[in-house]
Order: sequence, then C-alpha cells, then structure tokens
Amino acid sequence: MEYTKGGWEVTRWAGHNDIHVSVNEGSYMGFIANCGNPVADTLPTNPEALANAHLIASAPDLYEALKDWVDWAIDDERTRVMPMGKSDKALAKAKGK
Repeated sequence: MEYTKGGWEVTRWAGHNDIHVSVNEGSYMGFIANCGNPVADTLPTNPEALANAHLIASAPDLYEALKDWVDWAIDDERTRVMPMGKSDKALAKAKGK
C-alpha cells in the first residue's frame, strides 16, 4: 500500500485556526488533511474536528498495527510475540493521547 510515509501529526499552522494533519519528515512538510476550524476564534479547538484529526493522523500507525495482527494470525508456527505494543500506541494516538 502506498501512502505518505513519515509521522502524521495534528497541527495548527501559524496565522490559521484550521486544524490540519501534516507530515513533517526532515526538510519535507506535507499537508494530509484539513479537519475544519473552531466554531469561533475564541475557542481553542472544536472537539469533533480535533478528534477527527487525531484519528486521521493515526491511520498509518493503525494500518501497520493491523497488518502485524494479520501477519501474526496467519503465522502457522505462532513464534512471534503478539503485537500489542504497537496496537496500544496506535490506539492512544487515535485518541489524541
């Protein structure tokens, strides 16, 4: 599967109130998604837009964790350790933690 590699992060660009998902990989900073802006400039965040941004930002981690589970499930010898650590981290990222 091809997608933008790197750590996807929830960001707010200087001078904008929009909540974005971006990838920042060294000298490359790319835009992934705009998840909306706060209802009013006086509010620090729109909770639903922020939750959406965290879920989108965690997509590559969730994909990799799920792939590990599938690989583990079809491993006949069951010699691998269950991929709980990666799954826990991906779910925490999806929750914005």
